[in-house]
Amino acid sequence: MKQGNTVSGSTPIIMLGVLFTALTLLSTPALAQRGLQFNGSNQYVTFGSASSLGAGSFTLECWFMRTGAGVATSTGSGGISAVPLVTKGRAEADNSLVDMNYFLGIQDGTGVLTADFEEGTATASPGLNHPVFGVTPVSYNVWHHAAVTYDTTSRRWQLFLNGVLEKDTVLQAGRRVPQFNSTQHAGIGTAMTSAGTAAGFLNGSIDEVRIWNVPRTQAEIQGAMLTELSSGTGLLGRWGMNEGSGSTIANAVGGGMSGTLTGSPTWINPGTTFALPTATAFNISSGTSAYVTFGTGTTMNAATFTIETWFRREAAGTTVSTGTGGIAAAIPLVTKGTSESEAPSVDINYFLGINTSGNVLCADFEEGASGSSPSLNHPVSGTTAILNNVWYHAAATYDGTSWRLYLNGDLEAELSVGQPAASATTARWPWQHLSDRMARPSRDTLQGVWMRSASGTPHGHKPRSAPPSTTALRRHRQA
Repeated sequence: MKQGNTVSGSTPIIMLGVLFTALTLLSTPALAQRGLQFNGSNQYVTFGSASSLGAGSFTLECWFMRTGAGVATSTGSGGISAVPLVTKGRAEADNSLVDMNYFLGIQDGTGVLTADFEEGTATASPGLNHPVFGVTPVSYNVWHHAAVTYDTTSRRWQLFLNGVLEKDTVLQAGRRVPQFNSTQHAGIGTAMTSAGTAAGFLNGSIDEVRIWNVPRTQAEIQGAMLTELSSGTGLLGRWGMNEGSGSTIANAVGGGMSGTLTGSPTWINPGTTFALPTATAFNISSGTSAYVTFGTGTTMNAATFTIETWFRREAAGTTVSTGTGGIAAAIPLVTKGTSESEAPSVDINYFLGINTSGNVLCADFEEGASGSSPSLNHPVSGTTAILNNVWYHAAATYDGTSWRLYLNGDLEAELSVGQPAASATTARWPWQHLSDRMARPSRDTLQGVWMRSASGTPHGHKPRSAPPSTTALRRHRQA
């Protein structure tokens, strides 16, 4: 069992820039459980016609990880073409009991989250589709939480990715009720007709599927998305998929319908980690002008330090130099200063980035006024090429003697310096990149930033006697 992302012990850590929902919710431990993996061609879960899963107002939820394109299917004229996640129906016939009750999936082409339903009989427009679309493309090989809600009273249609509202719309006036008496079959990883004919297949994994007959609020979705549950007002079905073997998945709701595995989906262990994907933490994607700054940030000055971040490079970005004798062209990740004049008050305290010569991790600092060569740069560069669209953990440590650089917890470079860093600088403290007299922008997504000082006691934590070892960095990265 693995707990959610928590930090404990005596290490002084300042965590910056994480989306508030992630910061709040990840403090709750959650269990890593089993799940199901689908091949994108003929594997899925069916519940049959499942009248007990029909719903007018509803909330659909699941954790999913897309590992391939999969196969899309249509929800009918005026609907969507999408890879199914959680469904009860697809395109068949209009203005009848074979209209679709609900469909949650990934839009074909754009890769954004999408949902749809068809109006039932005795409504304003029987058989009419009501598609909604998210805005954030779903990244591959990362667990995401998807949710969609519809309220028949207010006609409010909401779509959420990782607990964040992606679409919020109110349908036109009139009775807009989904076909909750649909005889089309309910499923996971596919969509079916009233005869149980499947079309559209997910290439990826699914875990913790829930179907409610009430519209859940965003706060309710966020409050329960990182934990398992077995009950709740309006919960029709919850499938935790923790069996690990066999051909059925049990419904945690007493007397609820179980699902039947078709095509032999693969049991996986673990399933979702109940951890929000890093893309929701902070995305600086322009590569030209977007950044985060903390001003001069004198409380971030440090003579000995460790700097850490998770990052994913998505495009080239724009480089900056750290000065004469430093790194000629680097994409900034976490920095306090950049090339300016050679003076103690504006020298670089620390710089962690990507050296575009070889696209390797790099770091630099300039020597403090009491050093043997004030303002002298001390650059280090790694050896492993950074690939685009891949998540990495970066860290740089300086203990007053040795300057070390780590990629994914592995030592990439080490330099013996033995001189003080320019910790009296008034250079500005951002993470990611700066503008004008400061560092240029990169194009990356970051999960969070940690700055640890080996001296001082930031934010009431006990001081750390030395920067973490390689083993400690690996342990923290895997926690």
